[in-house]
Amino acid sequence: HQDYHIIAPLVFNIYCLIKTEHFKNRKWSLIYGISVGAGLMIKDTFSSFFFPPFLIVLIQSFRKEFKTSSIINVMFSAIFACVISGCHYFRLPIFEKLFNEPITDPGGPVFSFESLRIMTIGLWEEMLSPPLFLLFLTGVIWFIIKYKSDYKYPFIFCILVPWSLITFMPLHKLIDFAVVFIPVMILISALFISHIQKETFKKIIFFVIIFTGILQYIDFSYGIDTKLFNAGFHYKSHRITYYNKKNPFIIYYDNKTDNLKIQIIEYLKTNYPNAKILIKELRLNIIDDLAFFSWLHLNDLNMVYDDIFHFPSLKGIDIIIDSKFGITPEELIASRINQFCNTFQNKGNDRDKKLFMKQLKFLKEREKEINANFHKVKSFDFEDNKELIILLARNMDTGYNCTKTAYTDKSN
Repeated sequence: HQDYHIIAPLVFNIYCLIKTEHFKNRKWSLIYGISVGAGLMIKDTFSSFFFPPFLIVLIQSFRKEFKTSSIINVMFSAIFACVISGCHYFRLPIFEKLFNEPITDPGGPVFSFESLRIMTIGLWEEMLSPPLFLLFLTGVIWFIIKYKSDYKYPFIFCILVPWSLITFMPLHKLIDFAVVFIPVMILISALFISHIQKETFKKIIFFVIIFTGILQYIDFSYGIDTKLFNAGFHYKSHRITYYNKKNPFIIYYDNKTDNLKIQIIEYLKTNYPNAKILIKELRLNIIDDLAFFSWLHLNDLNMVYDDIFHFPSLKGIDIIIDSKFGITPEELIASRINQFCNTFQNKGNDRDKKLFMKQLKFLKEREKEINANFHKVKSFDFEDNKELIILLARNMDTGYNCTKTAYTDKSN
């Protein structure tokens, strides 16, 4: 997600906004306009982060002594921003996307637990750990009640408005959307600590954060299960954890304990380094995951896989990763329909139904082609499951030889 990409531009944008001195400084007003245009060119969601603090500072400027020169500086900022980003944004399809995307990409009922969870307790489960989250939460309360500065409300609205938009709009939510808050979270937390009068309290806070951070790093990054961070509790049918170790988007690139994946990759590198590999949808949560896909790419293995609504053809495919426990085309499409209905909260229209029927027909024909043109060359066991993963290679008379030893392995 490009939300990570707008962290630095947003920090620079807020810095420039402060340096404008409520748009009294022309040089920094021009630079501010450039920062706005550059941020918008990275991703359109930048608008929801830069605009609230800009509007607050603009209102503050009008309430104070607002001279003609300040109005000119604001206009220059707007002109520079439009010159940089206007070529992209001043188009009808872009306006339609900005207005329609939050509605046409729904993620379920807004007030469901799983929807609200992402931008609330998900901030500690997926992004911040509980100690940092509590520090930030305490800092926000202190910042709102005690902190005195002209830039108090711009910082508050820089978090409050985007957070509200993400939380209460019926769009598909990811914790990635919140990473842009990190600089402001750090700033507010640092301001809170710096205003603590007693040095003893400061030292205790620093010690707890640093010590906990080191333990978390060891536990999380090296796979050393210290048992210290397995705590959690249940709310109705949901389990709330210290942090989400099982997040499928977290990839352990250097994991040396996943023997099944390591065996498969070593076998493919040795016997089929130049082959194009298809990973079928297995629904096993063992091999068809992001970590395995990334490992294949990092080992220079050419790979395609069944995506949520896309299934590659067998054109150019030399190796197929399959399982004897794999699901049938009918089961796969049924799961896709169920996933579609749960995600978009509707039963689909005629176009959607035609698409699913077309995919079902394609998968059936692909299975027939696999049975006719591929044969088993290797199988892998996992725990008590014999031949859980099966490698299929294209028959020699229907494809080309990937390596000198390709299609000659008769083991298993």
